[in-house]
Amino acid sequence: MNYPRVATRYSKALLELSIEQNVLDVVRADAALTKESVLASGELALLLKNPVVKSHKKQAILKEVFGGKVSELFGKAKLIHWIL
Repeated sequence: MNYPRVATRYSKALLELSIEQNVLDVVRADAALTKESVLASGELALLLKNPVVKSHKKQAILKEVFGGKVSELFGKAKLIHWIL
């Protein structure tokens, strides 16, 4: 699903929080890692774009894949679902 308005709102909120908490560089690295991982894995990209797979299932998969690899703030943002 592609919801650019929602993704923009989430992105702005994440940006503001990361600046406020002084973790902008960490969140930027998290976003880069996530983007690279999704682009490198055709299967993951297809799964995230698949409208048949429910949102909660996608979030569980993302948590499994990226858990412990991204900051808590970025992990809570759940932007990938809205961007793809």
